Amino acid sequence: KIAKIKSLGTSGDLTRAIEAPIEMCSDEWIAKEENRRWSDLASSADGKILAAVVDNGASDAYTGDDGFIYILTDGGDNWEAKLADVPRRWYDIDMSADGTFLIAVENGGNPWVSEDYGNSWTMRGNPGAAGTRNWYEVAYLNGDGRILLAEFNGVNGRIWSSDNKGVDWTRRTDTNRKWVDIAASSDGQKLVAITFNDLTATDSGGIFTSIDRGNTWQRRTTDSKKWDDVASSPNGTYLAAVIKDGGIYVSDDSGVNWNPTSAPDRGWEDIISIGEDGQTLMASVNGGSIYTSTDRGVTWEEESAGSRKWFDLVSSADGKQIVAIDEGGKIYIKKICN
Repeated sequence: KIAKIKSLGTSGDLTRAIEAPIEMCSDEWIAKEENRRWSDLASSADGKILAAVVDNGASDAYTGDDGFIYILTDGGDNWEAKLADVPRRWYDIDMSADGTFLIAVENGGNPWVSEDYGNSWTMRGNPGAAGTRNWYEVAYLNGDGRILLAEFNGVNGRIWSSDNKGVDWTRRTDTNRKWVDIAASSDGQKLVAITFNDLTATDSGGIFTSIDRGNTWQRRTTDSKKWDDVASSPNGTYLAAVIKDGGIYVSDDSGVNWNPTSAPDRGWEDIISIGEDGQTLMASVNGGSIYTSTDRGVTWEEESAGSRKWFDLVSSADGKQIVAIDEGGKIYIKKICN
């Protein structure tokens, strides 16, 4: 819903007025777009620019799985398909705080970048050995524009960084692991990354942290778990991570120590930290509901979004807008009133 008001211009001419669209809050989850196999979301800091990617798998079970990138820039319903020449298996996307720069990765392909709000895209070369790569995660560090790429592969899985928008890459980890997620502080200095334990010899699953923009990493957990997603507060002090078919853990010391919350064992898929203080968390279950905690996991409240295959969550910087994707379904947006 959009309300338009008249506001005076800034030129000193009191007779001049401009129409300013105001997005109305609802505290309800509003469905947007068509049913697609959505795989990831990204948002600008103010929430006005959104991006979502579709995974065009080899065995599509959903109508309309086109494998394109979708961009929303008007705050309304006009999602525009971009890079729509060839369907691709898009796995992850991220953007700068102002939404001008975006980077997306395809599984079994390359990283792609856009420097004009997602309107046009350029393919970047893969780091390291030539050939396709199983890219699973990309993170854009707003402090200085560094990009981090992570690969889900027990044979070649490493984290790479680029300081020139993906033109050149530097390897930042040596051990092959199945990296699944990276979260960063707002200045890009503190990072946390997780690997998935697939019950094979290739990786035992763990949480790793970095305090130097990803140059070096330290393992923080020794027990093997199926870590699936991780979130960071803006200052990088308060962290949270979910376990696939397990619980939710939090850290209050930038990842040095981790403690379980009251969340029960479920098929947790994603988690985000909302707002500046790191006290509010929102987590989703693939094949279940979305839950919110305002006390860092002491208590949890079920959202009214219903039971769906929730796959990814993203929040504006002020926490007033939350966006979620239903794998094989629609995009849902909640605008918080208080």
